[in-house]
This record gives sequence, C-alpha cells and structure tokens, in this order.
Amino acid sequence: MLGLRGALQNGQLTARDVVSAYVKRAIQVDEKLNCITEFIRNPIERAAALDEEVQAGRMRRGPLFGIPFSIKSNFHVEGYYTTNGLASTLREAPQPETCALVQFLINQGAIPICLTNVPQGLLAYVTSNPLHGTTKNPWKLTHTPGGSSGGEAALIAAGGAVFGVGNDLVGSLRIPAAFCGLTTLKPSQNRLPERGMNAGPPEVGQLGLSSGFFTRTVEEQNFLLRLVFGNVYGPLDEHRLRNVPGLQQYDVQPNVIQQNDIQQNDIQREEDHRRNGQLPVILYMYNDEFSPVVPSNESAVRTVIEELTIRHEAEFEFRKFCLSDLAPGEENNGEDYSFKIAETLFKNVMPDNGNGMSALYCNEPWDKFMWLFIFLLKMKSLGWWVNYITSSTLGQRFLKWISPRFACLARSTIRPNDDVASEAHELETEDIRNRWTKHWHDNNVFALVCPSFITPAQPPNYPAKLATGTFMTGLFNLFDVPAGIVPVGRVSQQDEVALNERFETRSDKLLKWQKEAAQNTRGLPNAVQVVAGMGREEDCLRVMRMIEDVSEGVPRLTWDPAARTFLNAQ
Repeated sequence: MLGLRGALQNGQLTARDVVSAYVKRAIQVDEKLNCITEFIRNPIERAAALDEEVQAGRMRRGPLFGIPFSIKSNFHVEGYYTTNGLASTLREAPQPETCALVQFLINQGAIPICLTNVPQGLLAYVTSNPLHGTTKNPWKLTHTPGGSSGGEAALIAAGGAVFGVGNDLVGSLRIPAAFCGLTTLKPSQNRLPERGMNAGPPEVGQLGLSSGFFTRTVEEQNFLLRLVFGNVYGPLDEHRLRNVPGLQQYDVQPNVIQQNDIQQNDIQREEDHRRNGQLPVILYMYNDEFSPVVPSNESAVRTVIEELTIRHEAEFEFRKFCLSDLAPGEENNGEDYSFKIAETLFKNVMPDNGNGMSALYCNEPWDKFMWLFIFLLKMKSLGWWVNYITSSTLGQRFLKWISPRFACLARSTIRPNDDVASEAHELETEDIRNRWTKHWHDNNVFALVCPSFITPAQPPNYPAKLATGTFMTGLFNLFDVPAGIVPVGRVSQQDEVALNERFETRSDKLLKWQKEAAQNTRGLPNAVQVVAGMGREEDCLRVMRMIEDVSEGVPRLTWDPAARTFLNAQ
C-alpha cells in the first residue's frame, strides 16, 4: 500500500488508473470467492474527478488519495443496504448516511469500491448466509476465510482492494486475518468511531467492540491507525469528520508522519516499563487452558518466542504465562480458572441468555453452515426440560461427557433473568478484568504473544460446531485490550504429523471435531496474536513489527488471469 501511495502522491499514477485496475481485479476475485455483496456505484468516475481537481490546482492530494478500499457490509454507507445476511432486513430502507469511520477515509481521498460478505446475523466465523451465499478462502477454496469479516479478508488476501475495513466483537477481525494471512489490529473500544454500523447481536454485555483494518503488513496497519488516531490531525472528532461538504472533503493537509516522534514515543513507553531497573516483560502463552490449540498454532508461538528471545533479550524479559496465573489455586466446579473466564465471556456474548440472538433468526431461512448454531439457540424455546439438562448436576455430567467446553457454553445460557443476577454477572466480569489488570501491572508487562486461534482455516461445516474456540480471541474483547494478528508462515508437513500424533481428543466430541477441522491444512497461513495493555495500541504495533521482522511471513497470492485461479494457493 505504501509504495502505491507514494506513486499516487507524486503523480506517477492517477487515481483513475489505480481504481480501474482494482475494480477489475475485484470482479475477477468475486467470481472465484463470492466475497462481495455490492459494488459501490461509479468509483472510477469519482477517482477521475479527484484527478481533475488535483490537476486543476483546486485541491491537494489527501493522505489516502486514490487508494481503493473495501467495506464490511455491516457498516452504513449512504444509499446501500445493511442486511447482515438476514432476509428480513430487505424490508428496511437503504442507509441515509455513511458511518463516521468510512467517511473519514473518504475525506482523506480513499475510494470505496465494494461492500463485502458476512455470516448470517454476524454471529459466526463462517462467512455464509442465504442472501449472498458462502465466501471461500483464497488459499484453499474448500475452506472458510473466517468471520464475521470474512468477505473483507478474502478480498484483501486475493488482491481485490488495497485495504479493508471491518470490526471485531469476539474475533471478527482477527480470525479472518489469521485464516487468510493478513495483518490486523483490534483496538480498545472507542479508539476508532463505532457509530454508524450494525454490530449484530441485539444484546451484548461488557465486551469491547472495535473497528479496524485489514492490511498486508504491520507498517500499513501502523500508517492507517496513526492517521485515524490523530498523530497529525489531532483527536478524532465525529462531528468534524461528518460535516465536510462536496469536493472540499478531500482538501486536507498532506499527511506527514514524523518517524522521529514515533521512535521517541516508543522509547518513552519502554522507559515507563523499566521500573527499578527491571526490563519490560513480554509474556507468552501456548494454550488458553480452555480450548487446546492444534500443534501448528502452538508451534507458531514457540518459534516466534525463540527468535524474539535471541534478537531482543537485552530489551525485554520473556516469561511464560497461563490464565490460571490470574487466580492461583482457584477452580470453577473442579475445572481450571480458564473455564470460569470462558463462562463469563459467553454470558457477556449472551447477556439475555441468548434470547435476543434467537429472535434474530425468527422467520429466517437457516444458512446451511449455520443450522446447528441456530438450532441450539432455538432449543431454549422447548421449555423447562432443556433448562434442566443444561443447569442440573445430572445434566451437566451428561454435557461434560460430550465435552467440558460444551457444558461450559450451555451453562452460560442459563441463569435467572433479573437485576440481581445481572449485577452478580457484572461484578464477576469486573473481578476478572481487575485480576488481569493487576497481573499486567504487578509483572511490568509490555505485551503478550499467544496463538491466533485454535486451528488454521477450517472447512465451512466446522465453525458452528467449534464456537467455543472463539474464547482464544473473545478473551481480549472481555478485557477490552488491543490485540493484533501477524502472519508468521504456513502450516508445514511436520505440523500435520504432530496433529495426528500428539493432539489428544480423548472422548471429547469438540476436540475430535477440532482435530478433523485441522486436517489437510499444509500450506495454509499460520499466525500469532499480540496483546497489549488497554489503550496501548502503539505497544501492540511495536511487538507486531518485531515479530514480522523475525518471521517468514506468507507470500502474496498470485492471480493467473488465463486459468482464473491463484497460482500459489494450496
């Protein structure tokens, strides 16, 4: 992106030529992947108008002048529908105005070219719905790109736009980025403007919802986030962004990111962490103790930590971390403390016991890859005996026999729906957050490196079965801390051998499904997740850059126009 931006800024390329090329590529990619729901009208004409204004001297080039980008279709764009893959929303009118974040990008000269596909109701990490169909992963067409921002990730990974805009509630940016070999960062809530989008679930508890970007590199991520955070332009003000009329909306000061200032900020943050002569600590976690990760994803963390330790041992101390460190010796119904955190997370996803989610699918056709998820939501309407199975001692024993993780998920949907129970849940959430913050502060923690997800990209029939896997990403929405994804390589033959030899499923049905989902993934992207303290996105980006520097990364997919396929995909 930055090289293309330079060519546009110095006039080597015109906005019209760049947008024309990307629109053509987006059409080709969509034919293969089914990732686009609507094309934005007249993007080439808009780009030509920008060129004309610049050439006539009536405006300066904005920092994103002429760069084509795509938008997750739950963001409001004036004149377009926001369906979230639900047929009932077609009765609603198109959106009357564009959301603040997208308008800000347009104000800087970027050109939106399309809206991208999402799961039905946004409540899954398989991008499929009855309105627009199923989106495929460009690395392996039989696999999902993840979700809920899966259409975005598939398009960007395939080269159909320069960068993409999505959002993240329980991993909706990070899972697709990991599955498609892209970089992303979920900021803390409200670091980017959230107004003007349909977030999905009608009721969400104490979870940080954040918008973010899909890019190919950490430096591109850094550029976009600093632009919006106000490194040059000052604090983000939604009113300022939304009230710039006509072509004057593109007339902004040239973007000048002061590298010396960035380096000075990095130095200052490290000095803040050097208390009493101690080095700042980078924690690493191989497993979340709730949903075991497959060997490929664990190996990615091990390799990264080994390289970081060699390169940066003079700057940071590296220390292993487990979630049980937050509550030494404590258990939850005989289970690890991670199960208590997981139950709290799932209660926040469904604070009304899942009733609002279930209502989303009333009078809706069920997507073929969502039916199990929707069926389990609808089971609550069958009455007292379902509540008995999920909440009684005997029922919990039966569910644990299926899978302890499934029992935990079921338990989170059953509780008294009254003020006392809600207050108790809020206190429980606050206690877990406080433990996390205290551990972070007491141990002088700078960042955490952990698995990106429980598996690489999965076939589309597995995400509904493995919904509990979102604990690995949703955990950091619960803490409302920045979390990013960095591609570090591809799944190897050794990873596949280790999966079959070392990944134990015992009698756990969910673990058996997880092992099945991770079969035949050699060559698919592999990534790690980086987490920083609340509001410390810059720290997260710093460690992401360090990891990118020591990692193999993933190659760009090469499109063969004659064969109409990707040459270096699996």
